[in-house]
Amino acid sequence: MSSSPMDRKNYKCPCCNNPWGAATGEFFAKLCQACDETKKPISRENMDTSVLPSTNFYQYSNGKWLEAHPIPPCYPNWNNFLVLHSKSQEKLKALLEELRDKSSSATNDDDDACTEEETKVAAFFAAAMDEAAVEAASVEPVRPILDAVDKAVEAHKDGAKTELARLMGFMALEFGVSFFFGIGVSPDNGKTDHSILQVAQGGLGLPDRDYYFDEAKQEQRETYRQAVAFMLTLLVDPSATEATEECKAAAMKVFDLENSLAESHMTKTENRDPHATFNKMTVSDFVKLAGAGFDFVAYLEAATGKTAHEGLGEINIRNVEALKRVAEVVSAADAATLEYYMRWHVVKSCAPYLSQALVRAHFDFYEKTLMGTQEIKPRWKRALAFTETALGEALGKLYCAKYFDEESSKEWALAVADKVRQALEARLKEVDWMKADSTRSEALKKMSKFGVKIIYPDKWTDYGSLVITLEMSFLEMVLAARKFDRLQDIKEINAPTDKMKWLMSPQTINA
Repeated sequence: MSSSPMDRKNYKCPCCNNPWGAATGEFFAKLCQACDETKKPISRENMDTSVLPSTNFYQYSNGKWLEAHPIPPCYPNWNNFLVLHSKSQEKLKALLEELRDKSSSATNDDDDACTEEETKVAAFFAAAMDEAAVEAASVEPVRPILDAVDKAVEAHKDGAKTELARLMGFMALEFGVSFFFGIGVSPDNGKTDHSILQVAQGGLGLPDRDYYFDEAKQEQRETYRQAVAFMLTLLVDPSATEATEECKAAAMKVFDLENSLAESHMTKTENRDPHATFNKMTVSDFVKLAGAGFDFVAYLEAATGKTAHEGLGEINIRNVEALKRVAEVVSAADAATLEYYMRWHVVKSCAPYLSQALVRAHFDFYEKTLMGTQEIKPRWKRALAFTETALGEALGKLYCAKYFDEESSKEWALAVADKVRQALEARLKEVDWMKADSTRSEALKKMSKFGVKIIYPDKWTDYGSLVITLEMSFLEMVLAARKFDRLQDIKEINAPTDKMKWLMSPQTINA
């Protein structure tokens, strides 16, 4: 944008409201003299005035600041949340190192012996840190999942649709590996005090459908196919340095199958629409809609351990067309393509917990190519993240015990939250833009149902049924934790919503 000297007489500086007569240079290109002298309200110290704002306004406004505050190479972005997260990680690292020393020195008869929960946390973190053991195990820990894949492929060859679906459901429950679509549990949108099974579009290796069709993402698609080929090769030959021709051809088959699934997927925007993604129905009605190409009843029963018609109750199908496509794609797939596809999703799911070659290959595509992260995080940060995922509240309990005066801190925080609630109530009663009494009444009613979750849960997760032993490989521990989480979720299917449940751990930076 430009203006003549005559035009400038009619404008004022947008940053300090001084007349344009004091301005120098191109319109918006430099600050007026008063701003330059007082440094108010905009500081030029953070600006890159070597760049014209008409060319790159972001660089012009923030260039010097960006130069002085580079993004750490282990992160795709950097902000205040991540600064706090990093500080929290350092505290958690120190806590876990103390726990490691405690678990290695204390005896069962020692008053300072680790609790069962502490032992599990210490064992999990130690296994995650034991790179030598992970390298020695290579891909062997993933063998039980691959054996299940082989059985599923044989069932497909034999036309045994029920057995194929049952095995896929078994793998979802036992190993936390899903193919073609996903399931979960959350409150019923129409009756939020009741939770139901959610069946969602899934089965893609790229983030969403646009990655398969957007012309601007052609380079990512090609890199993805290369990643699939190389990681499938590593599954067979962990010492390989490049993909085999067979695996390159397999990657094309995998991509084509996923492309067919993606055609029926909602976009990210559509998938956020609460109305479009709410299609509650009985399992019987769902089966009629989806068609006979895939035995969804056998899958759901194996994946949840509940009877499809009585135990599950009504379920929500977030994208009916995507599930119809699943039935078509599975029934039409040849055995080789199905095997490649399933093996790919197994290795993609497990690679971060396996040998360095697979860890690096997974990082290179999913974090470096897709997110722009330049360097892989140090092992302790990855091990800590894995431990938080598996035993988040167990670790959170230790964190709160060490860094909070549990009773007084929570009482104080609850008192602050109650003051905020009182202030909100007073404002809702007074605001003049809320004209109808019925609207005000509904707003106050909604506010009265607010719950406060602060500091730590009133009811901690009980990890007693999670089996973690020193004899297990790291991946076995990860898979055991996945199954534990799935079983916890299954308890909530067709049951009252657990309003005491926390969806994140106490140490998570999220507010």
